Amino acid sequence: MKLLKQEPPRYLLIYFLPVALIVVIAATFSLYVLQGMREQLADINAKQRHDIESIDQTNQFSLELGHIHQWALASLVNGSGVPSAQNAPGAERPELLKRLERIDALLQKLGEVEHHHEGADHATAARQDFQAYTQSLVHALEQANARPEERLRLMHEATGHYTRISEHASYVVSSILRDAEATEQQQFALTNQRARMLTLVGALIGCVLMLGWFLVSRAVSQRLGTLSGAVRALANGETNPQSMGQVQQLVRRSDGLMAEMARACLAFRDNIVAREAVQTDLAERVKEQACLYDIFRMTEEDDIRADTLIAQVVARLPAAMRHPDEIRAHALFDGRSIGWPQAPQLPHALSISFDSGDGTVHQLTVASTRPPAEGTRAFLPEKEVLIEAVGTRLSSVLRRRRAKRAEQDNQALMDIMVEESPYAIELIDIESLRFMAVNAAACRHLGYRREELLGMTLADVQGKFSPEEFRAKVQAVVADGKASFENRLRRSDGLAIDVQVDVYESQRGQRKIMVVMWSERTAR
Repeated sequence: MKLLKQEPPRYLLIYFLPVALIVVIAATFSLYVLQGMREQLADINAKQRHDIESIDQTNQFSLELGHIHQWALASLVNGSGVPSAQNAPGAERPELLKRLERIDALLQKLGEVEHHHEGADHATAARQDFQAYTQSLVHALEQANARPEERLRLMHEATGHYTRISEHASYVVSSILRDAEATEQQQFALTNQRARMLTLVGALIGCVLMLGWFLVSRAVSQRLGTLSGAVRALANGETNPQSMGQVQQLVRRSDGLMAEMARACLAFRDNIVAREAVQTDLAERVKEQACLYDIFRMTEEDDIRADTLIAQVVARLPAAMRHPDEIRAHALFDGRSIGWPQAPQLPHALSISFDSGDGTVHQLTVASTRPPAEGTRAFLPEKEVLIEAVGTRLSSVLRRRRAKRAEQDNQALMDIMVEESPYAIELIDIESLRFMAVNAAACRHLGYRREELLGMTLADVQGKFSPEEFRAKVQAVVADGKASFENRLRRSDGLAIDVQVDVYESQRGQRKIMVVMWSERTAR
């Protein structure tokens, strides 16, 4: 039901209207021809009916005349039974005159029939002969009692007039039959003419219809060819084929199925362009992320020299740009030029500054050797963000390296200070009381090598406190955080030395330690 309620597409009129128009024209012409043929056939049928009536009237005239003649001959042959004009009451004469009047009326109609047909005026001649026939017949009846020779003469004269009248009647019938034959031929010719006309008009309409369908199909085929060519080009990856202009014209100039198909083709092209744009953007983002990943991986390696690291970054950056073959990179680091030196002088260049934390400012430049298209930028905003991120990363790495070097220097100084100190310094694990680290003074005063002390505990060198007293001292250090007291230690050679001890509690990660500093007071 929903399909029935929907309005049919307008483009269906392209197929319906031409056919409907041609059918209406053909039907109208056929009706016109058939109506004319019907009228002519009606006239022909009326004439044929009139001819039939004329023939019937002529036959009636001939039959009636034959009856009268036979009656008159019978009366003349039986002359003895026919009284004379002086002796008979005249009963035959009124009968004869009555019949002759009836024949005269038929003869008038025969004249009217003859008037409608071509040929000689046989009706007029028949009327003249009929008048003579009437006189002869009446005179013969009046002379019925005359001698036989006279009756024969009168009979012969009447018969001659009768024969001529019959000839005239046959001539009239022949004329009517000739006219009927001509009418039949006319009807046949008219039928053939109308049939030929209908055939020619049907053929003409068929040719017009075929020509129209040829032109329409040619136009439709051209448009479909344009659309199919555009779709094939789009399927092959061409986003702007030559036929796309014709497709756009179809959208502007037509309305219907072709316009809808053209709009679908343009929408397909727009989707492909949008997809390619998304793929291009995605590929650019992937290149940017890969560049950042590679640069972060490079900068994690602290054993690479800074200038070598900068050179690697300069070499890596062009591949992350939109047109790598047209990109040149350069860095000015610690007064040295790394990369393509003309890059900062190009008109389409992008430069950022970064530092290493010591007040020295360095510069990183990326430049394009080809000017951008009109209305576009040499570098997308994402590329600018990438270069800024690289500069930030380089600043961070250089600062971290500088801080690490400073820390290493400080640690080296501290190691020297501890190692070269005249005081014995030891790091002791509070839980196990094992030596974690000792300086050279401790090894020298106790007479052990460093490896030997690191495998020993404080109890191994204790010479004054018992284990319980020593544990109490450790607990006091843990409780107070520090302690200072005198103690006696035993050297590797068995000598005991008195020392002044300063102890501090400290923590290294999750591990508690004691920092022990002591100096020798006396040697025993």
